[in-house]
Amino acid sequence: MVPPRSAIRAPWVPTAILLVVAGTALLLAAGIRWRPCVIGLDTRACVAAQDHLRDYGIVSAPFEPILGAVVLAALASFVMTGFWLLWASWAAASRTAVVACLVAAASSAVIGSGQLLAALTDGALGVLGWVPASVLGLIALLAPVVASVVLLVLSPSRRGRLAWAVLAIGLCLGSQVAEFVILSNLFLASHDSPIGTGFLPGVVLVVSGCLFGVAGIDRAGTRVVNPPPS
Repeated sequence: MVPPRSAIRAPWVPTAILLVVAGTALLLAAGIRWRPCVIGLDTRACVAAQDHLRDYGIVSAPFEPILGAVVLAALASFVMTGFWLLWASWAAASRTAVVACLVAAASSAVIGSGQLLAALTDGALGVLGWVPASVLGLIALLAPVVASVVLLVLSPSRRGRLAWAVLAIGLCLGSQVAEFVILSNLFLASHDSPIGTGFLPGVVLVVSGCLFGVAGIDRAGTRVVNPPPS
C-alpha cells in the first residue's frame, strides 16, 4: 500500500539543487556558444554561432557540435531526468503525475543521450532527423508542463504551488518557439537562431530552483514551529 503524500516528505531541497545545477549548466553552455558575439555582433564567428547547425537543445540534422556547450547541455538533460524521477517517486499515489513525470524523465534522458553521443562522435551519432526531433521536442515540452501542473495541484504548501507555477510558465517561455519569438524581437539581425538562445531556459531553471529551495525551507520551518503532538 502506498502511503499518502502528506506522510511523505516532498523532495523540495534535493530537486532545488538539481534545478540550479541544470540551469547553471545551460547558462554556461549558452555562454560558450555566444562568446564570439561579445567581441562584436557582426563578426564572422558571431554570425556562424547563429546558424541552426550550432543548436544543441535537441540534436537534429544538420549539426555541427560546439563540444563544451553540448556536453554541458547533456549534463543538464541528465540532471533533469533525476529531477523528474524524484518527483515521480513522491507522487506515486497519483497515476497521472507518475506517468507525466516518467515521460518527462524519459524525454530528458533521450535528449541527453543524443547530445552526449553527438558531442563524443562529432555528430556521427545521436543526430535525429527533422520529424523525430520535432516529435521529441513536443513531448519534451508537454510532459514537463503537464507534470508541473499536476504536481502544483498536489503540492501541500502555498510556496510549493508557486514554485510549480513558475516552473510550468517558465518551461513554456523557455521552449524553442517562445524563445525564438522573444529573442528575435531583441536581435533582428539574427540569421537562424537569435543571439542569446539557451540563456532563457537556464534562467528559468535557476529561478525555479531557488523557489523550490524556499518551499523546502518553508516546510522545514513549519515542522519546527508547529511540531506534531507527542
